[in-house]
Amino acid sequence: MKKSILFIALLAGLKCTVVSAQAGNVGINTSAPGSTLDVNGSFAATYNVVSLPNYAVSPSDFFISYNGTSDGVFTLPASVTGTGSFKGRVYTIKNNTPFNITVTPAGSEKINGSTNITIAANQSLQLINTGLTGSATTWEGTITNNSITASNGLTISGADVRLGGLLSQGTTITNNGNALNINGTAFGTTFSSSGAVGIGTSSPVGRFHLASPDFGAYNGLRIEDTSGANAAIFTITPGYLHSTPCGTCVTLDFSGEGYIGFTDHIVPSLDGIFSSGVPTNRWSAIYAVNGVIQTSDLRLKKDIQNTQYGLEAVMKMRPVEYNWRDGKGKHMVGFIAQEMEKIIPEAVEKPKGNEENYGMNYNQLIPVLTRAIQEQQNMILRQQDIIDKQNIENKNLMNEIEQIKKKIGL
Repeated sequence: MKKSILFIALLAGLKCTVVSAQAGNVGINTSAPGSTLDVNGSFAATYNVVSLPNYAVSPSDFFISYNGTSDGVFTLPASVTGTGSFKGRVYTIKNNTPFNITVTPAGSEKINGSTNITIAANQSLQLINTGLTGSATTWEGTITNNSITASNGLTISGADVRLGGLLSQGTTITNNGNALNINGTAFGTTFSSSGAVGIGTSSPVGRFHLASPDFGAYNGLRIEDTSGANAAIFTITPGYLHSTPCGTCVTLDFSGEGYIGFTDHIVPSLDGIFSSGVPTNRWSAIYAVNGVIQTSDLRLKKDIQNTQYGLEAVMKMRPVEYNWRDGKGKHMVGFIAQEMEKIIPEAVEKPKGNEENYGMNYNQLIPVLTRAIQEQQNMILRQQDIIDKQNIENKNLMNEIEQIKKKIGL
């Protein structure tokens, strides 16, 4: 009799709710439940707002909303095996603050294999109990619905994946098209000086390392100004001399005039080794205020002797006038290097191969011309000495003639 009254009271309490049982399943507001518990409609669970920074999650909690003013620490209840086990229990914790919540399990229990999990600002965590105890993973957790910042700094917000955080781990971008395109006018693209940037290499050896198995002509580092009258292009290409492969050389190309400004000395990497230009690629003219100064320190020289070249060598030289075959440059005067090689080989720069050209160091002619002038001047002085003696003799003869004339009455 008591069981009948209790059942009638339960039905009265459910009012219009239909409770059905079928093949071990229980349905609420459905006559054909397809799961162990099938609810056709809404259900309500505990909604708890927490503002204290330290909170112990209780068995009666379901959804916890944190609105504190500092970082929070939430502690989960200890898992139970056997009688009283709450395997499958679900908690949802939402962080509505700009602070972090650290969720820790009881004792040595784990969340996703870790001793704790952090809910960042404006993120939510859903936890489900696995029924395990001890050091096993007692809780499995998933960050859902809000922005998620991965361990390498990538942020997932809804359907978007965004950069903007700290990329704390290596990130590889592989794409057959444009692998990475940064388009913006605001300052903000910064590469820290404590690291190196590599393009075409995963092991940069400098702060910025650009690598390629073959750059191609005019296809290295390119800097371009596309604004109307100021349009200009500057490229740095290794392995090419303009459009010709050249081994280890590096070419700097300017689309117009190239200006390189320095506020101090320009020095080569090694002393007395390298030249400016080569026989096949020459400067048309070099402008300098104080001319070209060549090192001539006595302390740097040995085996010093007077030059053997002088007036005789100068007399063998053939000064010529000429025009360049390529039509460049103006009408010139000078010497033929192949002819000068037979006279003063020290003044001639011989080519290393048939494709290179002969060159001349005209400064090497200065000592030769100086010696020639000295020799010629010595000749002039000797001749002048002879002339002076002859003039004295002539004067004496004239005096004697005058005396003879007087004696004979002439």
